Amino acid sequence: MRAVFVSSLVLLLISCGDDDSTPVDSSVDARPFGCPSHPDPLAMPGDDLGGDTWETFASGFFETYCTRCHSSELVGDVARAGAPDGLDWDDEATVRANLELVRFVVGESNEMPPRGDRPSCDDRERLVRWIDADAP
Repeated sequence: MRAVFVSSLVLLLISCGDDDSTPVDSSVDARPFGCPSHPDPLAMPGDDLGGDTWETFASGFFETYCTRCHSSELVGDVARAGAPDGLDWDDEATVRANLELVRFVVGESNEMPPRGDRPSCDDRERLVRWIDADAP
């Protein structure tokens, strides 16, 4: 299963070019963009997330940091900056179907988004907690 996510990660990394940011040296402490990797769960299903739900937190996270490339309204490789078709983070069902992939690229490898505004380490951890708590 991990191989599928790593393959998808490679596609995602190739897809959303990094032409306006400092190159990432992922060999340094395995912390691209200075954020720690979170391979282990940060929450359990049913944990109190302080009110974080799809509506109150996650949808805004995806809108702010992800849909500039991963949007159902963007068509074609250029408009999507190479983001694979079908990985549209403006669609809740698609996000929920890909939570393991999202968790990996946002919370473990910290590779997404590769350019533009990026979430803080705290917001990355918050999204990981939301996913680990069964994405309420």
